[in-house]
Amino acid sequence: MLIQSEAKNEEFTLILYNKLQIKVRETTLNTLSKTISTEGLPNDVYFLHIISKDGSKVVKQVMILR
Repeated sequence: MLIQSEAKNEEFTLILYNKLQIKVRETTLNTLSKTISTEGLPNDVYFLHIISKDGSKVVKQVMILR
């Protein structure tokens, strides 16, 4: 999964949760793009939490289908 940011010089924490709200991936985005591996994750609905340094958060629903 490719995540792209338009915010330059800002760092975000990216946390991917499954539908049971169990954390399945976590990484930091400190460039304009970051790839999160979905290898080993089953096809399903997931929730990507994008958290900025100041604590503001955006949650996006994503589907993994192969």
